[in-house]
Amino acid sequence: MHKSTLWFGEQILKPFFYFMLNRRYEIRKKKLIPAAKSALVSLADNLNTQTHISRLHRVNGYLKGFTYKEDRMDYAQKPYLFWISKEGGCEDYALFACELLHIYMPCWYMTVHKKSEGHGVCVIQNPNGTYSHISNWSVIRNCFVNEYPTLNELARSILPTWEWYVLREYNYWKVISICMTD
Repeated sequence: MHKSTLWFGEQILKPFFYFMLNRRYEIRKKKLIPAAKSALVSLADNLNTQTHISRLHRVNGYLKGFTYKEDRMDYAQKPYLFWISKEGGCEDYALFACELLHIYMPCWYMTVHKKSEGHGVCVIQNPNGTYSHISNWSVIRNCFVNEYPTLNELARSILPTWEWYVLREYNYWKVISICMTD
């Protein structure tokens, strides 16, 4: 009889406990949003005095403090929420980099696809007209700032057998172009 009472108590208390924990997290997160937004502005301001290549290295350095967490759906967090949680998927890394860099240089959000897999990156146009990218892969592998003459070659460097890519404005919403392989 004691076990059934305990089991019944767990059934009621466990969900309530998780609800309260989640509620606390949501309230805490709401309190952190203004601070996170101002931190992003401060990070972007710190990039003002940097050279082009230094900005890219600095943003890559910021991203080393974050943890990659694969999500089941390609859900993109707002950059300030990514800053609060310090974890996210490839799209979160890319959009965070875009948010910091779009003020100083042309950059876009690109997703490269092959069958059922894909990868999101921040694409930067370099002063000489070539393209580079920042993503969680560049952070993890410590490889960085290769230059590619075309977006097709950049896509090939991400997924060698890519089938299509989508290029969007830095804020993720407006699609600029869709390119398919031959």
